[in-house]
Amino acid sequence: GHVFDPTAEKPSETTVLLEALLCGRALPVLPRILCDDPPAPSYALRLLATLLSRGSSAASAGIRELGITQQLLLVLSGQQTLTLHAALLVFCLLQGRDVEIHDLQEHGVLRMVHDALREAAEGASGHFV
Repeated sequence: GHVFDPTAEKPSETTVLLEALLCGRALPVLPRILCDDPPAPSYALRLLATLLSRGSSAASAGIRELGITQQLLLVLSGQQTLTLHAALLVFCLLQGRDVEIHDLQEHGVLRMVHDALREAAEGASGHFV
């Protein structure tokens, strides 16, 4: 198994401790980190993407309690390209129904997703799409 697996039937002690530490200490300061100078916001997105993609219900609850989805979308929209972690975060936010497609479109994130998919298709086919 993975060192951090909060969805395991019986999460390891390491998982429990990591989740408590990250969700108890790091999540509450995310709003400040997201407003900080680069690369801090990017690292915050990576951390959040990792927590959510590993199924951390504490992280999901924390995002809702902090009410930072709009702030996350603003940070995502300010990125040059859609990174793997940004795409993972967008997927998790959609899956958790924290954002909807129109939110992504409104912030220009949907355009970034479209561009990333087009680039991947062009790379795979060798043709411009």
